Amino acid sequence: MAQPISLDLQITGLVPEVDDAAREALQTALRTLRAAHNLAGAILTVSRFLEGEAGFLARVAAAAGTALTGDTLAGHITRLSKEGAIPQEIAADLDAVRVRANKARHNAEQSRLTPGDAEMVLGRGLRVVEWFYCECAAGPRLAVVTAAALLGNWRHALPQYHVTLRLAEDRAFAWDLGGTWTSWALGALAGGGLRGRWAIEGNRLHFRDVQVTRGFSGWVNPVVAALLAAVEKTRELPALRLVRVDAATLVTEGGELGEATWNRV
Repeated sequence: MAQPISLDLQITGLVPEVDDAAREALQTALRTLRAAHNLAGAILTVSRFLEGEAGFLARVAAAAGTALTGDTLAGHITRLSKEGAIPQEIAADLDAVRVRANKARHNAEQSRLTPGDAEMVLGRGLRVVEWFYCECAAGPRLAVVTAAALLGNWRHALPQYHVTLRLAEDRAFAWDLGGTWTSWALGALAGGGLRGRWAIEGNRLHFRDVQVTRGFSGWVNPVVAALLAAVEKTRELPALRLVRVDAATLVTEGGELGEATWNRV
C-alpha cells in the first residue's frame, strides 16, 4: 500500500517540465504558510496564480481553444465549465479555492481561517496543475508533475531490483545509489547516495536529516534531479510502516530493510 506523500514534498519536488510561474506560485505559497504562518497570504497567492488574463486558467483556456471571460475566479470557472474545458472535479477544486480566497479577502472577522484551509487550497491548486499537465487532453500529458510521486510506492517505483539500505546501530543510515536498478530508474547515476538519521516512532520508520552525497556521473533524468533537489530541501524521506523488528532486520510494508537487501514483494 502506498504511503501518503507530504504536500511539502510534492510542491518542492515539482519536475522541471512544470512552468516557472506555476512552480514559483505554489512554492511561494508554501513558504508563506510554513515560514511566515500567513494563512491568508498563502491562499491569495494560489488564487492570484490561477485567475486573470495572465493566470494559469488562461493557459488552460487557450489550450482548449477558448478564452476566459471576466477577471474573477468565479467567472473563469463558469466559462471553462460551460465550454467543457475542465471536468466537474476540477471545477469543484477551483471553487474551493475561490471560497477560501473570498474569506481571506473579506470575511476574516466572521469565519476564522485555519491552517487546514490553507493546506487545502495549496492541495487543490496543485491538483489543478497536475490535471492540466498529466490528464488534460490538450495539455503536455506528463507522467507525473512531482518527483515525489516516485517515492509514493517504492515497491512499484523500483520493480525487479534490489535496494540495500544499511541501518547502523548509532541510528545513521546509508543508501548507495548504485547497481543495476539505478541504471534503470535514474539513468546512468553512479557514485552517489543518501545519508541521514533513522528513528522508529510508533509503528513507523522515519528518515530524517537526509543528505544527498554527490559523485554522480553521466546523464541524470530530470525527474530524478528534481527528486534529489526535493530531498535536499526537506531533508526527509517518506516514512515506512513497520511490520516486524528483530535483531538484524527491520521488516516493513515494502520489504526488508537492514544489512540484507530489501526486495520487492
